Amino acid sequence: MALAAVLLYGLRALGSEGYVGEKACAPCHPGQFATQSVSRHAQALRAVAQSPLPELLMARPLRERGGIRFEYELVPEGLAVSAARYQNDDSDVLLEKADAVLEWAFGAGSQGMTAVGRIDGRYFEHRISFFARRNLPAITLGHPIEPRHSARESLGLLQEDRVVSRCFGCHATGLEWRGGRTDLSGIQPGIRCERCHGPGEAHVEAARKGDGDPRMQRVENDARKSVEFCGQCHRLPEPVRFVAAPEKEDPLNVRFQPMGLMASLCYQRGKTLSCVTCHNPHEDARTDAGYYVAKCLDCHASAIGRVRDCGRASGENCLPCHMAKIEPTPGLIFTDHRIRVRRD
Repeated sequence: MALAAVLLYGLRALGSEGYVGEKACAPCHPGQFATQSVSRHAQALRAVAQSPLPELLMARPLRERGGIRFEYELVPEGLAVSAARYQNDDSDVLLEKADAVLEWAFGAGSQGMTAVGRIDGRYFEHRISFFARRNLPAITLGHPIEPRHSARESLGLLQEDRVVSRCFGCHATGLEWRGGRTDLSGIQPGIRCERCHGPGEAHVEAARKGDGDPRMQRVENDARKSVEFCGQCHRLPEPVRFVAAPEKEDPLNVRFQPMGLMASLCYQRGKTLSCVTCHNPHEDARTDAGYYVAKCLDCHASAIGRVRDCGRASGENCLPCHMAKIEPTPGLIFTDHRIRVRRD
């Protein structure tokens, strides 16, 4: 969840004019609009007051060792947060207090949500996030575990403008640059149609007139380019070096699905496997094992009966052996996309 963990995509394109909003897409693409507009992609960013995060943080405000206590209150600008430092964990002697307003909630909530606000005009990532599986607030991933030395530091980590751009660039649509700085005034929160397909004004106008070429930017059919397209936000391996087992180099790399997929023999030898082989980008990832078993058998059906003791011969779930779920840190569980013969 750390802001610096997200890569920037297409600031030049996103900074262009010509955005019309997702509702302009609905009349001609009702099916895609219906599923995408309620997907987790679409909820990747919300104004904090329009998300469940305030209620979740206020219900169980965290206390850290060292006398740090957090309090929250909804205000017109968002969610006010105060970090108060007391003499010790049990003391009522207040030493100092720092306040800020949280404006944005990052994350759809399936794994968790992290708030972002501003202090003296600079964006900061709140030190406390909410983790869905644990059903409680805890230290934001990427933040120091040890309690901070001051109330101000306890509010969270200040971020450079380039990092802010990377984060909003992958969680919102229509990010712009003005005067050399990130301008969020015209963004559409969440991943909307134009975040992947580009500004739609010319496309909509051409379609209305019935002339010209109304095609928009599409995800490449080439498997590698398709994975690289998704990896602009979901993280790609470093271009200068190949890591055969990214989840072993750093367990948290399991969060970045393209890194594992591109290290897989299925991807390297097959030349056709990409993210969209198994996932429809207009809807949430499926959770039923049978769907994915069928996808595996599209390529591996001929091997049935040639491998002893393999569960696929009887249609068993392939994933526990070949794409196991991993919990790299308490409360966060991801499917390891480095497909291999067995979990090693």
